[in-house]
Amino acid sequence: MRRLGIYGLSLLMMIAPAIGLAASNLSKLAELAATVQPGTFVELEIDGDVSTCQAMVPPLPKRHPNACKEGESMSNPEQCLVPQRDYLGNILEFTDEALWDTGSQDVYIMGTRRPYKIWDQGFVKYSEETNSWTILDGPLSQGLFNPGFHGYDHGAIDPSRRHYYWAQVGQASLVWQMNLDTGDWRQLPKAPIQAGQFTALEYFPEIDRVVFFDGLRESEYAVYDPESDQWEGPTALTDAPFGGISHFSEYSPAHEVMLFGGGYNYDDDTPGIDESRRLYKLDSDRIVTRLTDAPTFLGQFGAGPVQTIDPNSGNLVVFQGKPEDNPLNCFNPQPIWEFNLDTNTWAQTGTQQLSDIWCRMNTVAVPLYEYGVNFIVSVRSDTDCRVHLYRHSPAGIVPLNIGVQPREVSVQQGQLAIFTVTATGSGPYHYQWRKNGIDIDGATTASYSFSALDMADNNAMFDVVVSNTTESVTSTAAALTITLDTLAPTLLSAQAANDSTVNLLFSEAISQASAETSANYQLNLGINVDAASLHADERTVSLTISPALTEETTYTVSISDVQDQATPPNSIIALSTEMFTYRTADDFEDGIADGWTPFNG
Repeated sequence: MRRLGIYGLSLLMMIAPAIGLAASNLSKLAELAATVQPGTFVELEIDGDVSTCQAMVPPLPKRHPNACKEGESMSNPEQCLVPQRDYLGNILEFTDEALWDTGSQDVYIMGTRRPYKIWDQGFVKYSEETNSWTILDGPLSQGLFNPGFHGYDHGAIDPSRRHYYWAQVGQASLVWQMNLDTGDWRQLPKAPIQAGQFTALEYFPEIDRVVFFDGLRESEYAVYDPESDQWEGPTALTDAPFGGISHFSEYSPAHEVMLFGGGYNYDDDTPGIDESRRLYKLDSDRIVTRLTDAPTFLGQFGAGPVQTIDPNSGNLVVFQGKPEDNPLNCFNPQPIWEFNLDTNTWAQTGTQQLSDIWCRMNTVAVPLYEYGVNFIVSVRSDTDCRVHLYRHSPAGIVPLNIGVQPREVSVQQGQLAIFTVTATGSGPYHYQWRKNGIDIDGATTASYSFSALDMADNNAMFDVVVSNTTESVTSTAAALTITLDTLAPTLLSAQAANDSTVNLLFSEAISQASAETSANYQLNLGINVDAASLHADERTVSLTISPALTEETTYTVSISDVQDQATPPNSIIALSTEMFTYRTADDFEDGIADGWTPFNG
């Protein structure tokens, strides 16, 4: 059944001042989106210390260990330096996807550029709240895995669980999952398909699965169930030979279908078959239907096209790449195509208005459903990178609904509990989270998180009321399960910061009252504890002591009655001790790093 609601910004947004919605309460992005007329592109000026080009064109290293092939002559070391030409490249060269996280209202882009002799990955985030870019630590920088040479449509976001997925390019069957709140990555079980290195990945809310398409070998798909942490399938696709290289997939919430296809096969010259124009849909019953072929190629071919969803109609929008009849003719704006899912027809609905977008196509686009616009990032040159908002069709007034309901949460006492909702229909939205039917002060965003310390909250029910200027809807209630914390805190280390301060690090967050009771700490050799102060991390305590510590002297600190933040609290083992040696400096000449603690093993 087709859902009437969609995440589009309605006409209400465009007339917000007239109905009393204060523009000052809106983000810079929301204010600009309200002014964008159908068929137009409006540039969004970015704030913050990181410009769009700094985010898209990361600096190159002076030397890369893989810049010279093994055994290559090193008689001229300069040959292994990068760059060896002025061209730097940008991370949009080999990706065609940006992802919108509705919970945090951030845009994520992982991409690859190709400077001389090396591949270089970038992982960045745009924040609506601050209207700024942040350069993130990608998986390669964390020593985990290489995102791969090409990243066409390789990402997906599950907004309810706040999971980011990435199909590892060049490693068939490998998909990774990142927790958007912690940044932690994990490798999923191997997928049951031997996917190509440019294979599409997408999250499908109606079936609560991540869909992994493969057209390279068998034309099939598999789905990942995040609840069981298992893959299902593969499912073979009849009459569906789409391209194995650089095909695409896009989810349409208005029609509750996954659109996919396009791409091409290097070794398939079958007469009468042009996989690059083929389009299919996967519905919530997991039925695949072939749709009308596109008037232009789909997928990604180095200079386009870019596929996205119109957030107001739910139809597929394609920014055509460089002309097929004459690839060198890049001086005229190229068409914008729309596929109407209701009529199964294609039509040209406009032309691109962004300089150079049709030839270079270093461009990604993602629908912002709440605002009825597409967020488009394009790189014209290594020093000219811009963000535009594009409204494809007029925003209508559509019923407010809950697209993805809050999920039950189970945590250990003291851990972070996070509830998230996805609204559909006309925005902008106002959120009010409730616990057992009572409003929670300050819980007014799409996600609500808090430290689950109080065991009285075990089995509490959390829901959210979402409203716009005309109506409101209430989500289903999700239960919170808290497992009692019975572990006592321990002292991990003691170090002298200077001759009058000793820092203690505990295994977990401790209560401020017990942490800042100076009588809970004792030092030997006549040293008094005058005061204790808990740091913001709630695990570190600084002791102010007197008289001053003596150089090259070893001391013992003893601790009692320090408690964690559990309810009821757990107390540290009485008279827990730790030794430390006070030195103003350590030259390591004896081979021992006295007083130093490594950050990792």
